[in-house]
Amino acid sequence: MKRPLLVLLLAVLAVVWIRILFFPGTLFFSYTKEQMHGVAEGDFLTVVGELQGAERKRTFDDTVVDVWYVRPLASSRRHQGGTALVQCIMEDGKTCQEGGMQTEETCQEGGMQRGEMCLEEDREKESCPIGMIVKVRGKLRLFSGPTNPGEFDNRLYYSTMKIAYALKDCRSLGASGRSAFIRKFLYHLRRRMDEGLTLCFSPEDGGIMKAVLLGEKSMMDSEIKDLYRRNGIIHVLAISGLHISLIGYLIYRRLCKTTLPLPLCSACAILVMVLYGLMCGMNASAVRAIIMFLCRCAAPRLHRSYDLLSALSLSAILLLLDQPLWLKNGGFLFSFFAVGGIYFVMPALS
Repeated sequence: MKRPLLVLLLAVLAVVWIRILFFPGTLFFSYTKEQMHGVAEGDFLTVVGELQGAERKRTFDDTVVDVWYVRPLASSRRHQGGTALVQCIMEDGKTCQEGGMQTEETCQEGGMQRGEMCLEEDREKESCPIGMIVKVRGKLRLFSGPTNPGEFDNRLYYSTMKIAYALKDCRSLGASGRSAFIRKFLYHLRRRMDEGLTLCFSPEDGGIMKAVLLGEKSMMDSEIKDLYRRNGIIHVLAISGLHISLIGYLIYRRLCKTTLPLPLCSACAILVMVLYGLMCGMNASAVRAIIMFLCRCAAPRLHRSYDLLSALSLSAILLLLDQPLWLKNGGFLFSFFAVGGIYFVMPALS
C-alpha cells in the first residue's frame, strides 16, 4: 500500500471526530464547578505538586508576573489520570523557598488540599525550582466556555493545553526535592535572553524580538501587536515550524562540513531543535517540524526515500493520539494545512 500513514491518519481523524462529537466530556481537562467538590471560584486553594514549567507574562494591567505550571501529586489527582496541570499566576516577588518535606504531618486546611503533604519553609530561596515538589496557594479561577456564538472558548483552549484550572495571586509556601537540570537551564537561558533583548533594543523593538525568538508575545506593545493582527501577519511573530526547521537545517548543514559522521550530525541538529522547542513552549507547529525533520534525517539511514506527506501524516497522528482536541485548535490546523498546501500547490505552480 502506498502511503499507509496517510490511510492511518484518516482513520485516526474519523475516530477523533466521532469522540469529539459524541463523547466530548472525556476529552476536556479543564474542571467544571461540579468537579471542584464544593470549592467555589474565588476561594483560596492549596495545591502540592511537581513544577513542570514556568514563564513570564504581561497581564492586562501591564504588570509582568511569573506563571507556574504545576502537576498535582497522586493524592490530589482527580482528572484524566493525573495528567492535567494547574496554572499558578504568582504574586509579584513571591518566590519559592527550598525546604524539606514533613513526612508525617498533613495539611488540614480544607478543600482539595486535604491529605496532601505539607512542605517546610526554609530561608534558602530558589527563584524557580522547576522539577521540584512545590506547594502553592491562591484564588481559584475556572475556565468558562463561550456564551455567544463565535466567542473565544477558554475552556477548550486550556483543555487543549491540558490545564485543569488556574490559581490567581499565588504564594509559594515551600519546595522540596531536586530540580530538573535541563528544564531549569532552559528556563534561565530564556530569562537571560529576555534580559539581553531588553538591554539591546527599545521597548517596542525588544517586544518584537522576544516574540520572534522566544515566543513571548505578551511582552509586545499592544498597539504594535494590533497592527500586526489587523494586517493579517500576526503569524510571523509565533514560534513556528519554520523557525525550528531553519535552525535545524542550518546546524545540520554546518556539521556536515566537518569530519563528524552523518548520523551524529543529524542527532545534534535534532537535539538542538528539541531543546529550542522546549525553551519556547513546544507548540503543535514545533512538534510537527521536529518530527518531520527527524523523518527527513532518518530516511537515508533506513535506505528509504523521504516523503513529505507521510512525514506530515505521522506528526499529525502522534499529536492527535496525545491530545485529540488539537483537531479544534486553529494553530494546529493552519500549521498542517500550510504544509499540505505547499505539497499540493507548489507542483501546480512550477
